[in-house]
Amino acid sequence: MTAGKEKEMCNAIEEIWKPIAGFEGLYEVSNYGRVKSLTRYKKVIKPIIMNSGYYQYQLWHNGKCRVASGHRLVAQAFIPNPDNKPFVNHKDENKLNNFVENLEWVTHVENCRYGTAITRRTAHFDYSKRHTNNANQIKACSKPIAQYTKDGKLIRKWSSASECCRANGWTPSNVRRAVSGEHKTAYGFVFKKIERSDDLFLA
Repeated sequence: MTAGKEKEMCNAIEEIWKPIAGFEGLYEVSNYGRVKSLTRYKKVIKPIIMNSGYYQYQLWHNGKCRVASGHRLVAQAFIPNPDNKPFVNHKDENKLNNFVENLEWVTHVENCRYGTAITRRTAHFDYSKRHTNNANQIKACSKPIAQYTKDGKLIRKWSSASECCRANGWTPSNVRRAVSGEHKTAYGFVFKKIERSDDLFLA
């Protein structure tokens, strides 16, 4: 969306704010795709653009941080999801355009087939590495992991790196490198393997 078109949409549609689920009284999200703090800063929060190309926000409550994708916050607050579809699609394929009119809930198949997605994946896929890396990637993505702040505070436990990255709009390979120790952090966080599956459900 161009700056002119975005301004035109802002002028035509009233900005509406709604509480963010789980952070009621602390943060709100608008149909424009903006997030504001109600207590700590009492102002609109400047998002971070991650390597994946999505806007991300750090939401704090009781000393714990949750990293949330802007487009998911908008969809959860404003768009009904009766079929419980897991993904949020940008209709114009601009990852930074989080106006509610540009978003929709989709299935994994719908997300993969939308617009130019197939063409873009084909153009960037290295077929020479397909058979070598596929098994390792699937294995690494399926292991449970824990997400920590840099000073060691537990943020959340995930059933897999794939689940974590889907929820936050991140690239799985970056998180896997942090889990394996190849990188110290990914997206500003520390990630570790959960050795026992039972640990996934412990606080």
